Amino acid sequence: GMAVESGEVFQYQIDRPVTVERRRSAMLPILSSPIDSRRLSVYNRADGSQHPMRGVQITNTSDLQLLPGPLSVFDAGAYAGDAQIGHVPPGDKRLLAYAVDLDLSVTTVDSSTSVVQRIRLVKGMIEQTIKQVSTTTYEFANKDLKRPRTLLVEHPRMSGWTLPEATNTPRPVEKTDSLYRYELTLQPGKQAGLAVSQELTTHHSMGVFDLDLNWLVQQHQGGRMSKEAIDAVREAARRRGLLEEANRRIASLENTRREIEQDQGRLRENIRAVERASQLYTRYMTKLTEQEGTLDKLLTDLDTARSDSKRLQKDLEDFIASLNAE
Repeated sequence: GMAVESGEVFQYQIDRPVTVERRRSAMLPILSSPIDSRRLSVYNRADGSQHPMRGVQITNTSDLQLLPGPLSVFDAGAYAGDAQIGHVPPGDKRLLAYAVDLDLSVTTVDSSTSVVQRIRLVKGMIEQTIKQVSTTTYEFANKDLKRPRTLLVEHPRMSGWTLPEATNTPRPVEKTDSLYRYELTLQPGKQAGLAVSQELTTHHSMGVFDLDLNWLVQQHQGGRMSKEAIDAVREAARRRGLLEEANRRIASLENTRREIEQDQGRLRENIRAVERASQLYTRYMTKLTEQEGTLDKLLTDLDTARSDSKRLQKDLEDFIASLNAE
């Protein structure tokens, strides 16, 4: 027969007209031309099986449209299984799976790595460039001792991730929006492996003091951080040390002030309990006067320490805000 397209639809025309008598039926062959096919086994882990599927890749080498519907597969004259076929225009390829390939077994192992590639300073933040690699390793065993297998492995594509650029990594024979297809040959009774990696490069920003300085020094020594950047972080750490020192001094002076004020409280209690004319009263009053002098100096020192702390805090914040180093 032949197909005639008419707008958005097409119709089959039969080469030889057939007369169907009343109350009789007939089956008419519409397409009887051979089409190209290739025997394959297909593995997709999402199917949840430990075995690939027996399959066939067909190419519509006829000039007719192939309509969707069920399909029976015969191998060397023997029934091999059923498949469903979608609409196949002339020249298009389709992959059909029709039975479980029990002679092929598979094991899979997943692994992932995360490696810091570069560290730089951007607007006062430490920015890490991190490369993540996700790898699935497939191991296939062909237990058929007579026939080799051509195996098509369907591997899911991870959105936003890319294939490594290294020349020694396996390349897919086909890509779709959702998966990569890899092809490998298994000799009779032999094993073969396939490792599929996908990469993602991300950037993480954090505060200058959020990462351990010793670790950053190691990154610099490993060539992942410039001398300018590590020197800037060291200088920020030095300035923070000065600020912490000023804050410790404030805490120490506050502590001393509290002790003196408590001691003064006890002295006043004692003074109220002794005769004004006594030597003890004179001694208490002398000590109280000395403490007042010490307290005055202490309050002056506290004011100085607090203004030092404010200045050092601002210096540190200004320094960090200005940090940029590749």
